[in-house]
Amino acid sequence: MGAPDPLTALPLSSAPQERGDAARNRALLLDAARRLIAERGAEGMSMDDVAAAAGVGKGTLFRRFGSRAGLMIVLLDEDEKAEQHAFMFGPPPLG
Repeated sequence: MGAPDPLTALPLSSAPQERGDAARNRALLLDAARRLIAERGAEGMSMDDVAAAAGVGKGTLFRRFGSRAGLMIVLLDEDEKAEQHAFMFGPPPLG
């Protein structure tokens, strides 16, 4: 018998699995931020507002995104990924 194949010995995903409550809080925070930005504009939204609208503590928000800039970067990244997906795989005229 030879040595085990190193590729089959690796787990399928090296990224840690996100806990269910963490995934739920992330979705709540992003939804709340999007809603507040739509209502007030980005300049009219505070981190306190986002946490309150999501029903989580401000510490949860800062642990998850680090800062207001971190939250905004994630929002932009998700929007860009959605646009890219629509462009590549959606119906014409984009896809």
